[in-house]
Amino acid sequence: MDSKRKNKQIDVPTLRRLLRDQMAGYARANEFILAEKQRRLVNMTAEESREIFDTLCDAAEHALQQNPSWGMLEEKRLKDTLEYRRIFNLIGKRLAEKDE
Repeated sequence: MDSKRKNKQIDVPTLRRLLRDQMAGYARANEFILAEKQRRLVNMTAEESREIFDTLCDAAEHALQQNPSWGMLEEKRLKDTLEYRRIFNLIGKRLAEKDE
């Protein structure tokens, strides 16, 4: 890391705005993803659904056979994701409380 680079401090109002914008962006993305899934799933047959499921299971099983440590990596990724979500939820709640 460049020794000349300094950590930039972000003031609280800017941080709040950035977090609100980020959360709003996630909400818009989630709406889009849900609508796309619904459009695709409405027309999907049971056979297509089962084929997709079986293909994903086969791919996961093959990947784990090739590299057994992937299972551990996935567990860590999931644990980290849940921890980040918990932290972001706490930050959001605290910022909302300050705004009241």
